[in-house]
Amino acid sequence: GDPVPEVATQFPSPAPINLALNRTASASSAQSNNPISSGNDSSSSTRWCAVDGNTGHWWKVDLGASKDIIGGTQVMWEQSGKAYKYKIETSNDDVNWTLKVDKTNNTSTNQIQNDVFVDTARYVRITVTGLPSGAWASFYDFKVLGITANLAENKAASSDSTLTGIPVSRAVDGNSISRWIAADQAAGHWVTVDLGKIKNITYGTQVGFEK
Repeated sequence: GDPVPEVATQFPSPAPINLALNRTASASSAQSNNPISSGNDSSSSTRWCAVDGNTGHWWKVDLGASKDIIGGTQVMWEQSGKAYKYKIETSNDDVNWTLKVDKTNNTSTNQIQNDVFVDTARYVRITVTGLPSGAWASFYDFKVLGITANLAENKAASSDSTLTGIPVSRAVDGNSISRWIAADQAAGHWVTVDLGKIKNITYGTQVGFEK
């Protein structure tokens, strides 16, 4: 005769997004026609490629700030049917690195390699440790799969005033070392961000002022 207990509402986990998309990246080297930025532009027709066929080349992405990585990484190599050997490391300071994926003995010939892990990091680096015959260190796309609590990140923003060369987009780029500045020191200046659609704001807002 006891009442049936209510089932607590379960909200679905947010779908992972590509935290590396169009973020600032660097590499040990790059061909002029296959630049570093082509490694994380989400295009399967452009690619990053090292300047020679040696092993040891690396490619690194700066996520702008420490982010929750919930789905690991995905890399789409230049050639299918060949086993690329590599390792993936993460860091929060670009100095101390933690090994998250060790495929230095990889035998899989899948062109797309998925490596699942969970971490909180700002930098993610992939290093090519071994190459199959006829292949160079080169991939079409590298993704870092995670979540962001910042609904405003990289959304369209506007302001009533901005200092030349320091656009309002820097206020919502998720980078803790970039900033927006109004054109003068007067009060009353504003920034507006378009979240793209109606969103549930559950934790309010956070602003990091210059000083």
